[in-house]
Amino acid sequence: MDGTETFGHMLHRLRTRARLSLRAVGDLAHVSHTYVYEVEKGHKVPSDKVAAALDGAVNADGALIAALKQEKETREHKADIHAADGLHVAWTYKGLLHLLEEWPNMLSRRTFITLTGAALTGPAWEWMDAPIPALARMADGTDSISEGLLAVIDNVVASAQQLDDQHGSAGAVFVADQVTAVDRLLRHASYTDAAGKRLSTSLAQLAQTSGWMAHDRLRDGEAQRWYLIGLHAAHCADDHALAASILALMSNQASTLNRQEDAIQLAAAAQEAARPAPAKVRALISARSGLAYAGAGDLAGFHRMRDQAMCMLDVAESSHRKLSNRLRHQATCVVCGEVSVWGVVSGWLIHTLVGRGGG
Repeated sequence: MDGTETFGHMLHRLRTRARLSLRAVGDLAHVSHTYVYEVEKGHKVPSDKVAAALDGAVNADGALIAALKQEKETREHKADIHAADGLHVAWTYKGLLHLLEEWPNMLSRRTFITLTGAALTGPAWEWMDAPIPALARMADGTDSISEGLLAVIDNVVASAQQLDDQHGSAGAVFVADQVTAVDRLLRHASYTDAAGKRLSTSLAQLAQTSGWMAHDRLRDGEAQRWYLIGLHAAHCADDHALAASILALMSNQASTLNRQEDAIQLAAAAQEAARPAPAKVRALISARSGLAYAGAGDLAGFHRMRDQAMCMLDVAESSHRKLSNRLRHQATCVVCGEVSVWGVVSGWLIHTLVGRGGG
């Protein structure tokens, strides 16, 4: 073992050398094959007892036990870092590639400290003033990425967005693997500027999904890190609607953490980002932004977001006025001291819009 090999990497190497499947190792160690996979990827740390069982399963002769001990000692001396550590890069193509170099470190960190104040809200505004980078790349000996491959990636991204409810943390592992795949293409493949922007869009969507999954598992520092990576990718893709969606989720997260000033700032940034987006997207962003004002008890802001969401829904869905009127009636019933009702109404609205392809 060299000084940089992790427990997971060593397990994978020894399992492969022994020509054992994940299921075979799991059976020998009395754990599930899914658990073995997550240990290899660094998403789970085994107990001493399980590490000993895995060591025996792959005939490691104590090497895995020693590796786990070394990792524990390293973690004890490794300070937790802020979610934005290493992410202060230019809003450029090279900046995005630098972030992709850093993101695997997320999987080896014990904890990311959540951001607040300007450290969190600053990037939400900075990207809007940065020029859109050119993303075309020509690599020797490689064909340009085809439309067929881009379509496959689009389908994978869409499937990844459905995994959280169905597969939990196992879904998070899958999504992280897709980030690796897109990362490899951005670094090594040949592509036009248009294809590069589509790859960046896919990356931003995967980062957004990973952020939501991390937040859902109460790993909020990691979630913020994913969201910031997603924001960089959305900027490179020149996709304001996607950037607005990420900012709105960041706002919702801040509201959940009871950081209402941050939530409102991020909601305002999401609204600004969504200006050039289609009406349905703007309705979705307004609905999500309303949660920030509701959490802060700001009735004026809450009513403004409510009215914007209803107005945009009317514009985008004139054939669905019955639904819009029903939502408007319920939202109007909110009174001072009961703004949390909007959480239900906006939740319904968000679900409706996403179900129709609005987000």
